[in-house]
Amino acid sequence: ISTYAISNCGLLEKIIIPNSVTLIDAHEFLECDNEVIYCEGSAKGINWSENWNYDNNFVIWNYADE
Repeated sequence: ISTYAISNCGLLEKIIIPNSVTLIDAHEFLECDNEVIYCEGSAKGINWSENWNYDNNFVIWNYADE
């Protein structure tokens, strides 16, 4: 997911990041104030930027869609 690809999405409330995502650049969710990020993985991937979740949106790890 390239830099700023999902930024400024004020109406976005939920996003699911599957295990298949191997790269997330910086500031992906910048100014997505109401968002919850559901990650299938148990931790940030090794190729994810340190600033991937710059605004510190709430993250739920080990998510499994039921």
